[in-house]
Amino acid sequence: MRQKLTKRRLDKFLLPSVDAIVRGEEAILIVTGILVTMAICVQILLRYVFHSPLFGIEELTLIVVSWFYFIGASYSVHK
Repeated sequence: MRQKLTKRRLDKFLLPSVDAIVRGEEAILIVTGILVTMAICVQILLRYVFHSPLFGIEELTLIVVSWFYFIGASYSVHK
């Protein structure tokens, strides 16, 4: 009996926390996806139209995309 009561209390506390984390992950994934897409488009535009690439954007995009994959994996495991 006590075990069920403890589990209910734990679920009551943890479920809203997990939902908040998942909503945060969704927001991060959406913003990151938009920013990476924009960074790649800007890099292509600068490189081929203006013949003046922005140095370091590929490395920055690689780091951001790596985090995007990790957060996306966490999000997909939850769903």
